Amino acid sequence: ELQASDSHEQFINLLSHLTTAPQLSSDEFLKIFKERQSQGVFTRVALTDSGDIVGTTSVVIETKFFRGGASIGHIEDVVVHPDFRGCGVARKLMDSCVEVAKEKKCYKLILDCKDDNIPLYTKMGFELKEFQMRKDL
Repeated sequence: ELQASDSHEQFINLLSHLTTAPQLSSDEFLKIFKERQSQGVFTRVALTDSGDIVGTTSVVIETKFFRGGASIGHIEDVVVHPDFRGCGVARKLMDSCVEVAKEKKCYKLILDCKDDNIPLYTKMGFELKEFQMRKDL
């Protein structure tokens, strides 16, 4: 689990391998960290033996009004540092997401990904379902 004491520079640098991620001050990082915690966002990190952050992903739990108030998990922001891809880091992070979803009694776990990542997630037991629609704001 991401900790407030983790290197925010290192974490943001890792996210820059996924999308545009400008550096944050320590105060900005802490504010966002606390807000995400209060929203029930579970952010997992993969660390080297020396404590460097080399991968991360988050799970957002959403309680539904149907299925008796059951929940679904949304996986977001999966990224592994290029130097550590192909080493099982993504699988460990995804396994951690599955465990969080099971603990929270989710009936399904979903994620959006680019077409070229479909084989990776298929190997991890995910199935291609539906289509995502998006409107950039």
